[in-house]
Amino acid sequence: MSDVITVHPAEPGGGDIAGEIHALSWSISHGPLCTPKVAAAGIEERCTKWHDILAEGVDTILLARLNERPGAFARFGASASRPALAEIHTFFAHPDVWGSGIAMVLLMAVLDRV
Repeated sequence: MSDVITVHPAEPGGGDIAGEIHALSWSISHGPLCTPKVAAAGIEERCTKWHDILAEGVDTILLARLNERPGAFARFGASASRPALAEIHTFFAHPDVWGSGIAMVLLMAVLDRV
């Protein structure tokens, strides 16, 4: 059986899902570059900030699932520095799905919407 990747808009109540993906990915990619105190604060912030961002509804956030399991998300919207253009503000994948192709599928979905 082959893997199935689906992409859909993140729901306002999905802050825990985005937070878990963001915090774990960031802790591996950026955490070792920080002092333990800064790394712990960074992980905590990434775990909790997505509830408010999703509730704002300003940008579009897409969630990608691998075999129904949340695996990656992207936040995109209007560019702050280039009017009339869009940009990807955030793009993170859970380490368990690295190499699965989920990032490419998510990126294509973002580009289709932009």
